[in-house]
Amino acid sequence: MQSPEQLALALFDDFVDLSPKARGKALEKLRQENPRVHELLVVLLAADEESHVLDELPLDSLARATLEPDADDVAQQMQEHQARVGTRVGAWDLHEILGVGGMGAVYLAQRADGHYDQVAAVKCLRRDLASPALVSAFRNERNLLARLNHSFIVPMLDGGVDEHGSPWFAMQQVEGLPITEWCDQQKLSISQRIELFIQACDAISYAHSQMIVHQDIKPSNLMVNVRGRPKLLDFGLSALLSESSDENRRIAFSSGYSAPEILDGSPPSAAMDIYSLGVVLYQLLCADWPRRMRASDMLVPMARQERALSPSERALKASVEVARARQRRSPEALSKALAGDLDAICLKCVATNPEERYASVRDLQFDLRAYLAFQPISIRGGTRYRLGRALRRNAQLLTLSGAVLVSAIAGLGLTLWQSQRAEREAHSAQVINRLFEETLGSAALAGVGANQVNSRSLLDETEQRLRALPADEADSAVILQRGLVALAKGYAAIGEYAHATVLASEARELGNDDPLQYARNAGTLATLLNLQGNYAQAETMARSALKELQDNASMQSQAEQVALQSSIASARWGQGDKQTAFDIINQALGQARHVGPDAQAQLLILRGSWNAALLQLHTAEKDLQQAVALSQGQYPETYYSACEELANLYRTMLRVDDADRIARILVEQRSSFLGMNHPETGRAWLELAHIQQVQGDWQDATQSLDNAERILRASLGSHSPELVGVLMARSTESVVLYNDRELAVSQARQAAFLARKAHGPAHLTTIRAESNLAVKLTFNSRGGDADRSKHLLEAEKLFKDIFQRAQANNVPTPSDRLIYAVALLNSGRVDESEQQIDLAEPMIRNYYGNGHSLWQYLRLVRVNVMVARRQYAMAYTALGTIIADIEKLPANRYNRQMLVEAYELHGTLAAHRGAHEQARESWRKAISHADAESARVARLQGYINGGQATLQMEEAIDEQP
Repeated sequence: MQSPEQLALALFDDFVDLSPKARGKALEKLRQENPRVHELLVVLLAADEESHVLDELPLDSLARATLEPDADDVAQQMQEHQARVGTRVGAWDLHEILGVGGMGAVYLAQRADGHYDQVAAVKCLRRDLASPALVSAFRNERNLLARLNHSFIVPMLDGGVDEHGSPWFAMQQVEGLPITEWCDQQKLSISQRIELFIQACDAISYAHSQMIVHQDIKPSNLMVNVRGRPKLLDFGLSALLSESSDENRRIAFSSGYSAPEILDGSPPSAAMDIYSLGVVLYQLLCADWPRRMRASDMLVPMARQERALSPSERALKASVEVARARQRRSPEALSKALAGDLDAICLKCVATNPEERYASVRDLQFDLRAYLAFQPISIRGGTRYRLGRALRRNAQLLTLSGAVLVSAIAGLGLTLWQSQRAEREAHSAQVINRLFEETLGSAALAGVGANQVNSRSLLDETEQRLRALPADEADSAVILQRGLVALAKGYAAIGEYAHATVLASEARELGNDDPLQYARNAGTLATLLNLQGNYAQAETMARSALKELQDNASMQSQAEQVALQSSIASARWGQGDKQTAFDIINQALGQARHVGPDAQAQLLILRGSWNAALLQLHTAEKDLQQAVALSQGQYPETYYSACEELANLYRTMLRVDDADRIARILVEQRSSFLGMNHPETGRAWLELAHIQQVQGDWQDATQSLDNAERILRASLGSHSPELVGVLMARSTESVVLYNDRELAVSQARQAAFLARKAHGPAHLTTIRAESNLAVKLTFNSRGGDADRSKHLLEAEKLFKDIFQRAQANNVPTPSDRLIYAVALLNSGRVDESEQQIDLAEPMIRNYYGNGHSLWQYLRLVRVNVMVARRQYAMAYTALGTIIADIEKLPANRYNRQMLVEAYELHGTLAAHRGAHEQARESWRKAISHADAESARVARLQGYINGGQATLQMEEAIDEQP
């Protein structure tokens, strides 16, 4: 027995050809015989006479008649959506509804688990759509989506199933416009729209390579952010629904962008995404649909659906405004521009039969690039066609000659240059992508993702193959410079700055004919020079590139100008001109407000790190917190960098709980979204290890440090400057856990060597590494050590060199001066030691305050000076006050070590006074704060059991924080 819908469809062809009078009589008779079929047939007939616009009618007429809930159902669904506001799903508090669709609602949400502040868009599916199959599919899909890592894909932050069994997931918020609206707002030409569309296709192609289809491609899921970059949202949503029920599939189909075979129950496929991309391309080119979407389409077999009209045919009915938004004078001119290759490309995308569409997104991109370069596209052939493309490609040269050619080129100016650039870019992208995919993988060009280029041998092989390209390709400056820039970034990632600089220099010379590309290449080179401490060269390079862009007001140019200003500021900072560096950064921040939040956040991170180096700790905190706020939920790489700097700052401020919280988040998120073996994950483990060392959690710190070292060595090699921090942490571990001071010095020396080799002597990383070596030498210089004098002399030389460089750079060094005072004290140079203490005291008071651990440590070193001068009574009295103040500080490693030293010295002074029981009590307290396995505990236990304590300086001062 046929359903009412099937009966209505069967009668449609008979009724549609009747005259109005005859149709009326027939309908009246049908109404009396079968009211339901009459109702559906009237809908079909009315829809056939209407001009349907799918963006205004998200569900077609028949869907409303058969599927759309009645008013009570709608009210019930809205009540369900509204009821979620103020509730929590997973770690997210839902604050307000951002939008409602057939599948559910999207909420503005705030992370509420106490780990960190973050805003996201949380999508909750309708509860009546939930089923065991859907929940199971959702969980599987979530695991797949968590692996997606592409600069044009907005990642899923979190996901789960709520208490009612309904799936939900959190996505980053994207500030921008749908790709169609953005292109119209910018009034992009046809070629510019295609270039942007090709970029968006990169994201789809990447997902397909990961065996994931999108299934819901439409302009609202293809956003363009404020920097003009495409961002793909909502991966896998329709793929989940397609596994559920026929009704769900119709909901997924309702946007008008979905392929027709979804209604036949076909499984998700790349061909479905290609169809959707084709519809988006129609909208970008002619602001219309491939075929008139009638009300019956959702129930009509694919073979009976009407033929798609080409974009050029659709353009003839477009408005003048649509044509002018595409830089064409009239609909007729727009139609003429779209005819031919673009018609063929679009029609192939939206073919009714999936087998007739492009086999892959890359094939679609290939033809679009060929179109931009005036090359023949793959789906059209014949000698006449290919000859026509060749004539078009060389039209200017065939029609002009001699002096006429010279004057014509001068007159064409920018237009001719842009045409040539488009051809070069399209061809070069194909060649470079092919080369890099054969060796390093597609992530190499973008410089992002879990497959980050990190093998020297692979990089060497790729460079050889790049330079060995056939003459007709290798001679192309565009191809070579693109490849060289990508390789330079790869070599820089593994710390091979020198070779990266050579490649970047070569690329800069090859990009001279394109001011914007020249500026980008020069910016890359300036960054590399700054990293190596070649600040004057970096500044010259960046300023010359900036001059090239001073008359270019495009958004891309402004973004490059901001980046170049950042390089200039970094160069001035490195040369000691701090005020000018801050002035340039502040000016760049003003310009960055027009570029976007990501650019602002990156500049704030840089300014915050400078303020931290100058010990302007609270000012640095404000900068970094603002950077976090600007980048969270939108720019993950920048967000992670801001969090890492903030954790480092809190470690300096000894706000270890805050630092620990941020570091754990970094480990969790980078492991989840970049992979367990990604270098950035290794950096996160390293920061956590540093913090755990400060806390005195040595077992956890060792495990975190093992993770960091394993990842960084495997991914970046044994000579990467990223290992500097690992080796510095290892040197501290060797002292505290194993009392192996020789090993600690060896590890610190290796860290200093790597830092100086990579960054040069003036870089802050080098100064910190050499300061760490000086500290380890200072505290490896007591007892009867035969190398004591040698170590102290080396430490003294390092400290003096550090002070000289720091003074040239206007960087304060209070903690280094304090450790230097200890080194002098260990050498018996008491007066010189006190001079250094006097220099450090006002800096520590001004920068850290009297409540910081470093201030108490300064007081403790002064007590040791008193002991060296045999002022025992004065030292004993001062120690009592100092111990009471240290006891009030948080119980981290630094403060516990100070208590151990203070109580040991207090006991020694009490024994000297003859107060032996008081001495034993002080030593017991020292043991209670010491690490159980340390050599110091054994010595103190010997004192308690009757051994003799002395007042020699080498025993009065031991491990220092």
